[in-house]
Amino acid sequence: SAASDVYKRQEQGAEILASGSIPGQSQEMEFSNFERSKRAFQRRQLEGTELNFRKWHRFVSRDAAAGARPVDILLARLREVAKTQRSAADAHGRRAILKQVTENAQPYPNAVVGFVTQLESELLAIWADDTIGHMQEELTDGIAGYCRQTIETTFPFAEDGQHIDLAAFGDFFGYGGRMEAYYQKHLRAYTQRDGRGGLVPREGSLVGARLTPSLLQQFTHAERIRQAFFAAESDRPSVRFTLRQMKGSDDVTGTLVAFGDRQVEISPTSTAIGLSWPDETAEIAFSLLPQKTGEANFVVFDGGGWSMADFIEGDGGQTIGPQVDISHLVGARAGRYRLSFEGLTVPFLMPELRDFQCPQTVE
Repeated sequence: SAASDVYKRQEQGAEILASGSIPGQSQEMEFSNFERSKRAFQRRQLEGTELNFRKWHRFVSRDAAAGARPVDILLARLREVAKTQRSAADAHGRRAILKQVTENAQPYPNAVVGFVTQLESELLAIWADDTIGHMQEELTDGIAGYCRQTIETTFPFAEDGQHIDLAAFGDFFGYGGRMEAYYQKHLRAYTQRDGRGGLVPREGSLVGARLTPSLLQQFTHAERIRQAFFAAESDRPSVRFTLRQMKGSDDVTGTLVAFGDRQVEISPTSTAIGLSWPDETAEIAFSLLPQKTGEANFVVFDGGGWSMADFIEGDGGQTIGPQVDISHLVGARAGRYRLSFEGLTVPFLMPELRDFQCPQTVE
């Protein structure tokens, strides 16, 4: 009936009022929110345009503190960068000049900042190519050829090779030698150390990222050889160690040891003697005591500077850090000896000597 319809509409109206939602109001609120968002967006656009305009204004206006316009300062620095492209400026010098451009670009207009950023990226790539090319040229001329002729085919790098001359060994591996000089000049700026002290590419370096793992591995080997065989800042090999006799065959009471002109009698109960390679070890001879008639009593190692390596290898032994126990069989009797070296390893047994290969390529 008409009365019931009126009553229902009244109830619905009461419910709407109680909810606080009036027909048409939600659409008006949505439109109002849209307008506010639109105006906020437009305001941000205007502020961005105004900020960029202010940047351009400052860019072309004279700076009282600097005494010149920023645009003129930037152009002058870019001319300096261009000069480095035409000159023989070193890589570090070129990067320092470019850094002056990029570090001061932040206040510039966005378009100028983008230009500077792109210029930096392109120049660094070009300079990396130049650096790699120069590094390869010097590696080929100063390291690879010499290494193949003098190092690679000689003992202790080649098991059956002729013993390497000690002067050549120092010239190549010693402090200030070919490998260290190349590292200091070409690799140090582009590499860093891993957890084990090995060389790896420097984080963030374009040149470092292009260096071959093999190249860095060989220079790591060379550094460890240098630390084991050479005193600080010296290109002359020198290794200090002590020698003492251990308990061997029951019928061996001692040993008469001769290192060149120096002769010393040692026994399992005597203290260790100090020695230096290569000064005292060009010729090594020892005789087991007491000597026995009709039997072999002595052994001689007379291979020159590297006789020490033959003496240490002996008839097998055990190595713990810088200490090695060796055994020599003379006739039917065995003499056992312990050698303790200064440093962290036994230099003549270090794997880097066997693993070293002549570096050939940079990239």
